[in-house]
Amino acid sequence: MGWKNRLIMERDELQSRLYRLSVFIVGFSFAKLDQRTKSLLRIQQGLMQDYLAVLNMRLERLESADDKEVLDR
Repeated sequence: MGWKNRLIMERDELQSRLYRLSVFIVGFSFAKLDQRTKSLLRIQQGLMQDYLAVLNMRLERLESADDKEVLDR
């Protein structure tokens, strides 16, 4: 498996984890947590969103480079 496929897998796994965390944060169990834990989970969610955005930008650049390479042929 090439590095591009690993990048796609990493992005997909992160997206899944972020979705599950986001569902948890709006759920009933989250409300029962202490403020510090809630705050840390919200920070984690934001960082995961930022990381996901970076992975998506990297993949977009790869797609652009692939498209350019095909057009240059």
